[in-house]
Amino acid sequence: MATRKSREKREARKSSARSAQRRRKERKSGGRSTLLNLPEGTEQLKLRAEKRPMRLDVLAYEAGEGNPWADKGELCAERTFWAHGGVGIDGYKYVCPRKSADKPCPICNYISKLRKDPTSDEELIKELKPKERQIFNMIDLTAPEKGVQIFECSTFLFGALIDAGIDADDGEDGYDRYADFEEGMTLKVSVEEASFGGRTFPKATSIMFRKRDDYDADMEKQVHCLDDILNVLEYDELESIFLQDEQPKKSNDDSDDLDGGEIEEEEDGPEPPKKKKHQKRAKQDLVEDEDEEDEPQKKKKSTNKCPHGHTFGDDCNEHDECDDCDAWTECDDKANE
Repeated sequence: MATRKSREKREARKSSARSAQRRRKERKSGGRSTLLNLPEGTEQLKLRAEKRPMRLDVLAYEAGEGNPWADKGELCAERTFWAHGGVGIDGYKYVCPRKSADKPCPICNYISKLRKDPTSDEELIKELKPKERQIFNMIDLTAPEKGVQIFECSTFLFGALIDAGIDADDGEDGYDRYADFEEGMTLKVSVEEASFGGRTFPKATSIMFRKRDDYDADMEKQVHCLDDILNVLEYDELESIFLQDEQPKKSNDDSDDLDGGEIEEEEDGPEPPKKKKHQKRAKQDLVEDEDEEDEPQKKKKSTNKCPHGHTFGDDCNEHDECDDCDAWTECDDKANE
């Protein structure tokens, strides 16, 4: 008869096995994503630079809640979202709640504050702005045993090539139905090895459309609702990560910084995360905002004068009585600013 102590040891071994399996899975798939909550047993597809083009089938899914381009239940080829890059100690990407899910975003709020400040660094604002990205349900025809995989990439580096093909087709061959289960298209994706900042990565250079066989109803059950797998953090959690000001660690090239090897945007490709110059300032701004809420608002005295020499904000009553002046309403507006 097993003792309580031996049973606990067996349970601990089971837990250890689960931990090892999780590590192996995440390491094999390129690491844990900060952008997506991948469904159990689903792998993330990565581009490969090979002599022959990759052949990929995109499968449509039924839209869930919060899709910017479709009502719930409508078929979608992909899910567009936006992400802030270089966030936190590790410089990872995080989904922008405002543009992706119509929720408040602490980083967007900070960008808005910077734009109102004429002394702000325009490069910093550009660095913090959310970038457009996409996720797809895909089948790699060279590895169909993996089933439906999730492909995530910058729109600039992949989706823009699909859009260009659809625009060139002009509806004649039905390229815009490339993700349909019936009369869909296989994407022939040419991938080359590119380099940036001393690092190499596979990059899609062209996409061609080819007619494919129809998929049956069973395959429709295997696709994932892409709206449900976006990792949209709560405001406080994202703000806490954004304001971290310790020295950053080296970027995780395999998972988030390079997106499995692909640069995010042409003008601001992958770089090792640097100490964020916004963090100290953002913390100071938050402290100042709290101080302003604690103190009563004081009326600011204006030195602007109207055409008759009255000072806006100070002489409005006297100004109202001046029959020859039509600017008294402007005085009132200035006084209330």
